[in-house]
Amino acid sequence: MVGKETVLVCSDNSGIVYARCINVSSTVNLHDFVLSSVITVMPKILDFSKPLRKKKFLGLIISLKKITRRPQGIWIRFESNRLLLLNDSFKFMGTRVYGPVCREIKKSKKEKALYKKIISYSKIAI
Repeated sequence: MVGKETVLVCSDNSGIVYARCINVSSTVNLHDFVLSSVITVMPKILDFSKPLRKKKFLGLIISLKKITRRPQGIWIRFESNRLLLLNDSFKFMGTRVYGPVCREIKKSKKEKALYKKIISYSKIAI
C-alpha cells in the first residue's frame, strides 16, 4: 500500500530513480490508493544534482504491490510500487517508459487525453 513517506521506484528516464510520497491528493483517501492516482513526490537523487534536489513533482502511480481487484473479477499485483513523473501541468517528463503500464490509466476520456503520451510510449498495457 502507498501512503505518506512511502518510497516508490520511478519507471521513466527523467533522471530520478526513487521518489518519496509527501502529499496525497484530496480526492483519494489515505488508505484507498488506486492505480492511476496522482500524488506529490519529492525525489531521492543518487547523484546529488542540485537542480532537482529541492523540487516537488507530481507522480502518476502505474503499479502497486498491493493486490488490486478489477471489475471483471481479476486480481492483479505487481512486484513494486512504480510511478511516472509529471510536471505541474500534468505533462509526462520522460521520453520512455520502462515496464508495463496498467489499463486503469485510460479509464475515462479526460484521463485518456491527459495521458495519451504515456500510453503511446508504453509497450505493454496490462
